[in-house]
Amino acid sequence: MIDIKRLLEESDLVAQNNKNRGKEIDVHVAIRLHDQRIARLEEIQSLRTRGNEIAAKIPSVTSQDERKALIIASIVEREAVDDSERPLIAAVYINRYRKGMPLEADPTTQYALGYWKKALTYKDLKFKSPYNTYVVGGLPPGPICNPGYSSIAATLAPANLDALYFVADRKGKHIFNSNFEDHEKTKRR
Repeated sequence: MIDIKRLLEESDLVAQNNKNRGKEIDVHVAIRLHDQRIARLEEIQSLRTRGNEIAAKIPSVTSQDERKALIIASIVEREAVDDSERPLIAAVYINRYRKGMPLEADPTTQYALGYWKKALTYKDLKFKSPYNTYVVGGLPPGPICNPGYSSIAATLAPANLDALYFVADRKGKHIFNSNFEDHEKTKRR
């Protein structure tokens, strides 16, 4: 092991350090900062490796589908509270999109309004914007947020579900329905 203190004492650095005390960083602090920097670099490398492993597991899609998937994943990201529901929510939006139904996604309305709010009004739902999927068909022109891995994975591998509707159950989860009549009954509960 290198004896830093001895090396410093043998050199003229100690005398210079005493002259400039308060202007230079202490050697022990410098070593600690260096060690912390090395630890951070190792952590960054570990995160890069993990990110590459995750990316390798995502099925490949065409660039056109990739954009659509990213837009849907962004809606799922803002809609889902519980990670276990992300594939279910993704399935509903994909089912609606494939049938040519309006997505009617509350998060797109919130994005169109320019701020997030818990309860939307009927007036909010009529707000004219290409991002408001209550007033325009298809997908919004772009993502409404930066989706996380769970939302992207859920969109690329949605649940096998024929539901077209869901409503929050006031406990942080959702109730999913395949037909409008059941959806309306669920909303009234």
